[in-house]
Amino acid sequence: MEGLMDRLEKIKFVAVYLRKSRSMGDTEEDLIKHRKAILDTCEENGWSFVEYPEVISGDTIEARPKMRELLIDIENNSYDAVFAFDTDRLGRGGSGDQERIALTLKHTETYFITANPFKIYDLNNESDDQFFDMQSFMGRFEYKQINKRLQAGKKTGLKMGRWSHGSKPPFGYDRNHKLKKLTINEDEKETIRMIVDYFLEGMTLSDIAWELNKRKIPSPRGLQWRAATISRLLKSEVYLGYVIGNKTEGTRNRLKSSSSKPFKELPREKWIIVKNSHKPIISEEEHEQIMDRFSKSPKKVYNNQIYSLTGLVTCGKCNKRMSLKRLNSGDMSVQKCECGNHSGNIKIIEDAIYQTALALKDKLNEIRTDNIVKQKEDKMQKKLDDKIKELDKQDHAIERIEEAFENGLYDIQKTRKKTQERQEEKWRLEKEISDTKKQMTSMDSLNNKERVTVIDKFINEVSKDINHEEKNKLYKEMICSITWTKDDLKEVVISVNFL
Repeated sequence: MEGLMDRLEKIKFVAVYLRKSRSMGDTEEDLIKHRKAILDTCEENGWSFVEYPEVISGDTIEARPKMRELLIDIENNSYDAVFAFDTDRLGRGGSGDQERIALTLKHTETYFITANPFKIYDLNNESDDQFFDMQSFMGRFEYKQINKRLQAGKKTGLKMGRWSHGSKPPFGYDRNHKLKKLTINEDEKETIRMIVDYFLEGMTLSDIAWELNKRKIPSPRGLQWRAATISRLLKSEVYLGYVIGNKTEGTRNRLKSSSSKPFKELPREKWIIVKNSHKPIISEEEHEQIMDRFSKSPKKVYNNQIYSLTGLVTCGKCNKRMSLKRLNSGDMSVQKCECGNHSGNIKIIEDAIYQTALALKDKLNEIRTDNIVKQKEDKMQKKLDDKIKELDKQDHAIERIEEAFENGLYDIQKTRKKTQERQEEKWRLEKEISDTKKQMTSMDSLNNKERVTVIDKFINEVSKDINHEEKNKLYKEMICSITWTKDDLKEVVISVNFL
């Protein structure tokens, strides 16, 4: 019978498979420790190795590209053994996935090695095969139990009015990480109140978006406001002080989890709705009025009957908004103002808009002629985006650690240790984000790059044959105001101010 020493002598070249278990709250430090334990063993035995670090989450083979790559390499008889920290690292997916991995190892006579505990499996050996099957079964069972407890803990937290929909709170609120409750963000609250007041006064969603963009108020994602964004905000019950969960079940991506149910939306009677979970920003009465307006006149909510320049042209003499009218010829005209400012065909204004957009694009491109500056800007933006994503991951990790403690998976010491590690990483990232933003404030041309892209798209779209409503919406996404002046000598002065 083949012994441990016989197996050790046969192994020369191994594949090292590294995978972090997110369900258990593994940190980067845990993964570093696992890697060190494996590589130390390789060095002690004189084994050459190739690493397969899995960075994508998922318990199925299809959701793990490195595992798929590894299986192909094993089938090509590239390795004597596959080395992982423990059997769970191969995956806790369905039995079909586990069988596929086991059969690949068997057919190619490839050993499987674990570091915790150190063991070399030969799956063509009946005893090893049975033990491996038992370990895999227990791993899947434990995984399902952990998920079950975590989901139960999440529902319990939801019933207590806790915000459990990720670390990013809804616009208008901040998240108290200690209490897991929402608290009002006063600056964003003012914007929501402005939107509600405008809407109940009868303004359309497009006009509200235009007004906010004119005031340079950033949207929840830091971009320009859109009618659809405002619609979602007005309809959301979170602003009534509600926390709502259990609206769906299953997962949209079945590749990531073989055990999940198909995704579907649940009827309202199955939702978990907890009122008075946090301070409301919109009253119940206002919400009823908002929903009543949406139901009675859905089309007028988005836009009234409008023309291409509706709401955009102001008088250059008295600063009043100028009206439009259709001429007998079918053309549209700016009407004469009460102050004496003369009328004129809007084709003149639309041509001025187009020419101003072209001139603005050329001007911004001139500012960005230095390729070195452009490369630096792109690099800085990518660095900032990566840091923000990593910060969000740390928040999610802290949530999982807290849930694991609440469900009895971690004791208080382990919870404190893991939370402290994540918190220190958060502080480091927050400082780096702050430093990066300070560096970027002096790089004005970064915004110019984005504006050139937007203006280029605007120029292309406005040249198309589109109706008045579409053109008005397009103009309001880009233009703050247009002033029209036409004196008695019929001299026209048009000023187009872009957002």
